Amino acid sequence: KDFQFIVATPYEIDKKILSQFESINICFVVNRYPNILKGTIGKFYFEQVIIPGVARRYHCQMIHSFYPSISILTFIKQIETIHDVIPWSLSEYRYDLLTKLFRCFIKVSSRKAITVVTDSEWSKKEIVKHFKLNQGKIKVIYLGLGEEFENNISQLKRNQIIEKYQIEKPYIFYIGGFDARKKVGNMIVAFSKLKDKFKHDLVIAGGVFSQQRRIYADYYLLEKQLETLGIKNRVKRIGVVPYKDLPTLHSEAELFLSPSIEEGFNLPLLNAMSMKTPVIIHSGSASKEISKGAAYETNCENVDLFSDSIEKILKDKHLQRIIIEKQFERQKIFKWNKSADQLLKLYAKILIK
Repeated sequence: KDFQFIVATPYEIDKKILSQFESINICFVVNRYPNILKGTIGKFYFEQVIIPGVARRYHCQMIHSFYPSISILTFIKQIETIHDVIPWSLSEYRYDLLTKLFRCFIKVSSRKAITVVTDSEWSKKEIVKHFKLNQGKIKVIYLGLGEEFENNISQLKRNQIIEKYQIEKPYIFYIGGFDARKKVGNMIVAFSKLKDKFKHDLVIAGGVFSQQRRIYADYYLLEKQLETLGIKNRVKRIGVVPYKDLPTLHSEAELFLSPSIEEGFNLPLLNAMSMKTPVIIHSGSASKEISKGAAYETNCENVDLFSDSIEKILKDKHLQRIIIEKQFERQKIFKWNKSADQLLKLYAKILIK
């Protein structure tokens, strides 16, 4: 109630989304960039020219970009959220000259931000390392658990969702991206080593919206990999799924796999922990921080160790119960209301300076 928010976007917003944010304190402004500007150039024009223009028009005292994009064409106070620095830290993401130039610009322009918000202490260290920013200007605000994961779902409704995707239990679940850091290919190989030991299927949710085959090789080679390993009938791909179905897909799984070697936070991990499903994570980056010893840690770059970890958890019901109890206790600290309160306090602190 203490702030007026102007939300600038280059696209029309779905009315269902708008209805969730109806308030006299929130105004949505659709301001498209010229049609001749497409892709990265259009995005750059929106960030550097349109957003400062909207801010001036509505007499804004501060601009907050929820991804790395600080405008150099305004003197209005600016803060930005940098969820992670994966595109700067991993070589697979440096795929063309234009992208490299924009990422160099982002690094330099970020120094103009009054404050940088990030999702974890891990990301904070990585930002200091790769962006050369003073750690004193970086504020860590953890993400939270969606309300869908806090609602009780009847067993009848759960059964309907499982039937909707034609999933047979028991199953192991994965949801996430397919870019190089996610190590989906390693997960497939690790699972294939157990095909004759367990009757579980592997259910994979998620998709790819990029033609960058270098980064998403695991996705574009997945069908061939499944055929080569002889597990095409044991791996079920259900594509992109509605967020409201995720609590059931997590809770009905016997195990959730999160093999990503680099994360800025790892929301799927948090979601699985809240649904009392044991999780295997790669021992590193923000996943380790968010779990804090609750999930089962292994080296997901080593497929033999990864496979052994899956086997160990599926065989040991007592270990499953211990992991579930620790995870459920850990997830209680991650609340969106808590995140929002911290962000509002940060706004107030900056505006009174």
